[in-house]
Amino acid sequence: MRHPLIVAALGLASCGQNASAPKPAPSPTAPPAATGTRGAAAPNSPDARAAMATVQAYFKAIKAGDYPAAYAMWTEGGHSAAPSLAEFKASFAPYAEYEPSVGRATAVTVRDGTQFVLVSASAFVKQRGTGATAERDGFVMLRRSANPNDPDPAKRDWRIWATDIRVRH
Repeated sequence: MRHPLIVAALGLASCGQNASAPKPAPSPTAPPAATGTRGAAAPNSPDARAAMATVQAYFKAIKAGDYPAAYAMWTEGGHSAAPSLAEFKASFAPYAEYEPSVGRATAVTVRDGTQFVLVSASAFVKQRGTGATAERDGFVMLRRSANPNDPDPAKRDWRIWATDIRVRH
């Protein structure tokens, strides 16, 4: 099982996600390739801000205990986070305190008809039982179709693709 936020810190398998990091687009301000498509965009663009809002909503759902909503924000209906909703929810059970925060987005890049963006994030966690605390930093990786009219509704909006948040050194 992998923790949806602290994937690298736990060093667990990626549940079949073998996605490589997207290659940067030639220019973060390049115009869309064709009419009706979303292109590369600057870090302060509406596209990047929408990705940040998705990460904020994700962390808000987790803090509220709304694990079904948080799980649904992942690609593949949540299966890229954990094999089941029960396992996703259980991955947060070790924490007595869980205080995530969202940072800034990178430039939005485009490759093979998909937009990609990284949003910086951090989390303060306190272990249940031991009381041990840790601060973690890293990125939440998101993707969506470059076609705003994609016939698959699950591909139209930003979805979490992976996380890489590690213990601060």
